[in-house]
Amino acid sequence: MSNEEDRRLFRETVGKVRRYRSELSSSRRQPPAPRLRPLEHHPRALPTDPLSEVLTHPADPGAVFQQVFARWEIQYSVAGSGDVCDIALAHGLNCLEGNGTWSTIRQYDRPTLLHLRHDDGTKEYVLVTSVQPRQVTIQRGTDEFTLSYQALERVWFGRFLVFWRPPIEVTRIIKQGQRGADVLWLRKQLDHVDGIDHSVAHSTLFDAALTRRVQDFQRHHHLDPDGAVGARTLIQLKSAVADSTIPRLLPNPEQV
Repeated sequence: MSNEEDRRLFRETVGKVRRYRSELSSSRRQPPAPRLRPLEHHPRALPTDPLSEVLTHPADPGAVFQQVFARWEIQYSVAGSGDVCDIALAHGLNCLEGNGTWSTIRQYDRPTLLHLRHDDGTKEYVLVTSVQPRQVTIQRGTDEFTLSYQALERVWFGRFLVFWRPPIEVTRIIKQGQRGADVLWLRKQLDHVDGIDHSVAHSTLFDAALTRRVQDFQRHHHLDPDGAVGARTLIQLKSAVADSTIPRLLPNPEQV
């Protein structure tokens, strides 16, 4: 190889080295790629407790009784005194107090007072104004709130108070062997339920055949088929016949 070729190769090599260094230096001077900020994590807020929002403080008992009487179009003075069941009786209503489940409340199908007991020992009544398959509507003051059965079961342990209007003909438990206007009313009411023409004369005697009819009615409505007509059977008999004067919990009685 001649000296001239050596010099040419040297110059080409030197040129390549310079270009490489220049490119390397240029790449080092580039601003660094922006660093990605880590995604910010915002914890999802847990849903607020609907029960705590509604039951912020115990309701005034007088106001609650006023609300339930208003459903029956009865004036009740919050400032009044006396036993609430005595007041109800003076207006033609009876009291039924007991323990039960949501099925019980649905079966009675009347505005119902639930007796609640809070964790701190506080007790109060709330008025149930509507019942659906999985939720219930309660009234607090002028507002109504819908809660799930499960939410209310945290403070409701089955105690309830329900008002109902008995037929004026009935003032006792009706059972076999008795005779009177209340027995005649019972026969006609069962005729209504069974779709029987009740224009014909009926006996005022509570006989064995009538007992069997009462038992059939009680079984159909999941009552104790003892054949005697007490408060629970009377409520169901009144519910079985359309009556716009009765305040109801269920928009459709067939839901029972």
